[in-house]
Amino acid sequence: MNSYTQLRQPVPQILALVSLCILVVDYLSAKYNGVLMNIPVYIIGVCLINLLVILISFLCIFIKPHYSNTFMWRNFFIITVLDSYMILYAIFNLYFIVAIRHHIDIFNYWIIGISSMTLSFVLDTVANIILINVTSFKHHMIGLLFRFLGAFVYIVYIILYFIVPHDIDNRNDFIHLIFLTLGFHAIVVYSFILYGGYTYDIEQGEEPTERRLKF
Repeated sequence: MNSYTQLRQPVPQILALVSLCILVVDYLSAKYNGVLMNIPVYIIGVCLINLLVILISFLCIFIKPHYSNTFMWRNFFIITVLDSYMILYAIFNLYFIVAIRHHIDIFNYWIIGISSMTLSFVLDTVANIILINVTSFKHHMIGLLFRFLGAFVYIVYIILYFIVPHDIDNRNDFIHLIFLTLGFHAIVVYSFILYGGYTYDIEQGEEPTERRLKF
């Protein structure tokens, strides 16, 4: 299997399966705590988007485009990146689902966290786009700046750990998210490198192969 085909399988399907497992944990947690019918619409909305990405990821197994179909391979790449980030959203929501049982107003904490994560992921995406598209030292420094700015989300995780209500058992999820975000950022960078290698070979008029992973 050529390296770039991992953008179609098995990487996105593995990530989607992990994300699905976490959503099941979210559901079981809500059911166990008796708050299934009280989950706020904003959390439900994120979960539905997550399920949509999961569904598309598994459907990708049945789509086998020619290597020259850049439109489809770009979509596979985007789905792989989204899978990585949606796992983090699912883990983040778990704390707030448990918190509903305590009848605490959690929206402000949720919006701070979800907005920070989204902005961080956008900044990191810009850094990765620069990574695979430029060669000059100056532009790579700009990419590093975007990556550094995106790292503010780790500070937000720590702040949330200290300011959210302490009587909710899974407050440590915010600490876990620090390490998980680092790991999934690495997966996203790897996906960008795979896609960069694919587009490089296409631009050179060559069939992408495992030995030519360049950007």
